[in-house]
Amino acid sequence: MLVAGGAADASEDGEPATWVNVLLLGLGLLLLAAAVGQWRARPSGGEETSTPGWMRTIDDFTVAKAGGAAFALSALNPKNLLLTVAAAAEIAEMGCRLGDKLHFCSASSSWDRPVC
Repeated sequence: MLVAGGAADASEDGEPATWVNVLLLGLGLLLLAAAVGQWRARPSGGEETSTPGWMRTIDDFTVAKAGGAAFALSALNPKNLLLTVAAAAEIAEMGCRLGDKLHFCSASSSWDRPVC
């Protein structure tokens, strides 16, 4: 996302580019639509829900399967992916060079220095 933001020029004359705001609006609408879909699909009243098949097999997981499940539940979580894209779009919107952005994202302890 940072590379795309640098190539697409995420800032125009010191102002944020329109495409970044459209991307963030689209991500927000996507999350809102997903929330409405989940709300409508919830069980009604005292209806019991069945346990998903993948959760029933957790007891039989090997170490490798447990590691894969941990990765899938954290890194591939749609909410986390959307938040990562939104954060990268905000960083790209600052209008810094790619090297400055990568330095800002690195494990530097000097947060008081201006990056751009």
